[in-house]
Amino acid sequence: MDMNDMAIKFLDTVCESAEDVGRSFTEADDDWVPIMQTATPLGEEFIVYTFGFEGAMLANDRNKDLMAEQMMKPLITGTGAKLVALVMSAWTVKFEGEDAWNAYLSGNIPRPSAHPNRVEIVAITVIAPTKIMTRTAEILRDGTNPPTLGPWEHMESGEGIIVEGRFSANLQEALRDSSGKVDKKFMRLVFGEAA
Repeated sequence: MDMNDMAIKFLDTVCESAEDVGRSFTEADDDWVPIMQTATPLGEEFIVYTFGFEGAMLANDRNKDLMAEQMMKPLITGTGAKLVALVMSAWTVKFEGEDAWNAYLSGNIPRPSAHPNRVEIVAITVIAPTKIMTRTAEILRDGTNPPTLGPWEHMESGEGIIVEGRFSANLQEALRDSSGKVDKKFMRLVFGEAA
């Protein structure tokens, strides 16, 4: 299986996991916890390691930059990952027409979380050494029942499309540096003697 096929299979798997998480919700305000999953090749399959992030880690731009450099990159190289997935709920804005898009590009509108046309989504981004693919699904909330996900929308880098975010460049660099093999010493350090 080539890296592109593996990335698509990994993205499908992570999306199915996000749907499973949503089916386990019991409260109207339940939400998807931000996680990073690494995929280490094992023949035609891969070993997946999951790492959760506390809210304070994502509280501001400085913390996010530190997390990418000091936590995420070592986790990628230590697990021997060749693919990484980020799963997060977020706000986005669905733009109507060219004027709205131009206003956004010029910085004349508020952040998505404060925008009147905001939409809450689960965003899953799979990063490979040379490609980035993202799927998003709107989080559907009615205020009474647990949230559910709408249909997935797919984007990927290439053919004039740029899919990027705060973590993309750092994580692609770490994936290129990764050996594709688990560092057993690192795993014992992170997971203890059971690793």
